[in-house]
Amino acid sequence: MSTEINIDLNDPRSVEIAEILGNKTCKNILNLIANKEMTESDIAQELKIPLNTVDYNVKKLVKAGLIESSSHFWSVRGKKMPSYKVSEKKIVISPRSLMNKVFILPVVTSLALVVDGFRRFFLTNNVPQLATKAATVSSESSLAFVAAPVSDVVTSCGATTNVCGAVVQNSPSFFSNLAGWEWLLICLWVGALGYLAFNLISERRPK
Repeated sequence: MSTEINIDLNDPRSVEIAEILGNKTCKNILNLIANKEMTESDIAQELKIPLNTVDYNVKKLVKAGLIESSSHFWSVRGKKMPSYKVSEKKIVISPRSLMNKVFILPVVTSLALVVDGFRRFFLTNNVPQLATKAATVSSESSLAFVAAPVSDVVTSCGATTNVCGAVVQNSPSFFSNLAGWEWLLICLWVGALGYLAFNLISERRPK
């Protein structure tokens, strides 16, 4: 279970929390139930205020996430009486742009791991197969070189050259020699720069 409630400045709950912090009755209710769970009737008796006033402010506190219903019992008249306690969650209010930045790191990290996985798969499966094929063709060409006509030898050598060329083209380059952490670092930088550019364009765009 999450221990935080993240709210950006455009969230309606931020306005509600601001109103609650400026409401004397709400603050008295928070201070009262900070030490023990209480029902609305208990709160009304303790603070000596009308029950409907308590009910109105309790609903505001619950909606804002500052308090929560922990349990309930039934009154003599058969009415359900919930008891309330202060929520143990932290409320974090921050700009939307700051909240969005929290998600860029895991996304870019996942992208880097996927790219590195493809790179490892390609090097593990493609290059050894091409090298084996080149060695086989080269060996067969060498055996046929002694007895074959000149035209066949040229054709065989051409096939060997093509396969060897494929091996050279698919052989590890600068990027394929990079370690996993280096790929991760590159993707992090690219993702950060892309995100920065996106934010700059969004901020300069007329609203």
